[in-house]
Amino acid sequence: TLNRLAPCATGEGFVCAEPVLVGTPFLAIPLVACWTAERAQLCSVVARELGRAISRNPHSEFLQSDDTWVVMHLLYERSLGDKASDEARMHLTSLGSARLETVLVWEKEELAALEGSRWRVEALRRRGQLRLDFQSLLQELGPEALSILGVDEPGYLWARHVLQQYGIYVVAPSGKPMTLIAPGLEALLPDNSVTPSADALRVEFSTDSSLGSMLIASASRDYDIGQHVKLTH
Repeated sequence: TLNRLAPCATGEGFVCAEPVLVGTPFLAIPLVACWTAERAQLCSVVARELGRAISRNPHSEFLQSDDTWVVMHLLYERSLGDKASDEARMHLTSLGSARLETVLVWEKEELAALEGSRWRVEALRRRGQLRLDFQSLLQELGPEALSILGVDEPGYLWARHVLQQYGIYVVAPSGKPMTLIAPGLEALLPDNSVTPSADALRVEFSTDSSLGSMLIASASRDYDIGQHVKLTH
């Protein structure tokens, strides 16, 4: 595990604990610590309830998607409260206090500024789609299964907004797209002053079980000790 960061004294974000040059990794997070479909499938309750729905409708891409598995796992662990694992509880607390800024959560007044643009049309379309997605879940799993998983419509919308803002999409060695949410990245300030780079966040997959695959975050600029570290991807 690699961590060249330290909490900022003001409580806002992280700063460099040592000088970091552009392109140099400053944080490495084990993939097993991230929210992924694979990790969700190791949760017996999530696997059971989603598995039953998939067995009834094996051709549903929605039920089998990484996004659905990650969201269901997030909400199930959140429903456990103090019974959730320490790692899950800490990250869910952080996500719960994070400011969601995706256009999907904008108020009517904010959306009004986009009047006449395709962005407003797309935002309204995606909002409507999320509500349709929840209705699909309700139909496919049933109210009892959703209750067991701690899923209701407001919670589902929150989790999808979290995924929209903090979700990372990579390509697995199999060539299949993969969705993940990494703990801690929500605390890094966004860097809008540089061009987003695909190299800022990457997954190094390993077939060595003793090493494991890692999500690597690299610097988009040079940083001195004590400077706020920002993330672009």
